[in-house]
Amino acid sequence: MKKFLILLAIFIAFQKGANAQKVTLKSLSYLLVGNWETNTPNGRITESWKIHGDSLMGESYRYNLAGARTLTETVVIKKIAKVLHYCVTGHEKNNAGTTNFKLLSTGGKKTFIFENKAHDFPQKIVYQFKSFKSLLAWIEGDIEGQMKKIAFHYQKY
Repeated sequence: MKKFLILLAIFIAFQKGANAQKVTLKSLSYLLVGNWETNTPNGRITESWKIHGDSLMGESYRYNLAGARTLTETVVIKKIAKVLHYCVTGHEKNNAGTTNFKLLSTGGKKTFIFENKAHDFPQKIVYQFKSFKSLLAWIEGDIEGQMKKIAFHYQKY
């Protein structure tokens, strides 16, 4: 019996680690492709996603209250060494450069967790699809010893 429990524990641990590997670009693109928008006190933020070859490409824009548009980030979700990565390039002052976040796990079929523990902030990027037209995304991580989380409630338009 003890041998069985040990084997069962190993199997469960392997399955949790393999969970991220089961996610395909196709399953993620089914949920993500399209245009998303959230309103903020300072204007609105949009994300637009499309399939590009064997990857997903996204652009994020910030619109101020007057309607002026600023490109904030471009993102490519692609496989690197057989694992999906969220590769984000910042375009704003103090947020320039590209950082890769590895798909860590899925919290069910509609939640995707990307992580890079070595990055300053955020260390995690999460996309949680509430429905086909509703998405809760958030970034989180440690800033000077304090955990911080910023949420974005997007609607597909």
